[in-house]
Amino acid sequence: MPNQTHIFTIRFVSVLLILAAATFVADAQRTTRRGLKPIAREEASAAGAVDTLKCPSDTILTISGYDKPLRATRESMFVTNRSGSHISGIRLAITYTDIKDRMLHSRQVDVAVDIPVGETRKIDIPTWDRQNTFYFHLSPPARTSARCYPYTVTCKVEYAIVSNRSESHQ
Repeated sequence: MPNQTHIFTIRFVSVLLILAAATFVADAQRTTRRGLKPIAREEASAAGAVDTLKCPSDTILTISGYDKPLRATRESMFVTNRSGSHISGIRLAITYTDIKDRMLHSRQVDVAVDIPVGETRKIDIPTWDRQNTFYFHLSPPARTSARCYPYTVTCKVEYAIVSNRSESHQ
């Protein structure tokens, strides 16, 4: 029959293993930042928040989901092809404004894309903010004491390059 010290040691080690496993599982399940609260789709519609960009939505190409955190070197967005043709390239006219609607910068960007009819693709472009002092106003601000400034974006598709590819052969 085992002595009391041996039983105590087995129980103690078992409790430690259970606590370690519980801590590991709790850390593995934490996948997002704390304090974020999703906005219900109905609330966003009522507040007039349709998307992250100020873009015309009645065009054959729809741009949505813009993002550029403070120290990012690239800007990203989604482009949806609502035309009847395969798109292989686009030119975007982008205007950046501060929160008081004063223009900070504007540019045209040519992007090679591969967007079949009715599909959406994420595109990334080099950022206009080379000094890493601006962040998109809907992106979470960095936890820093350094000077950083929010901005908004207006984006327009200047033109699209239609591919010769037949949609039925893909």
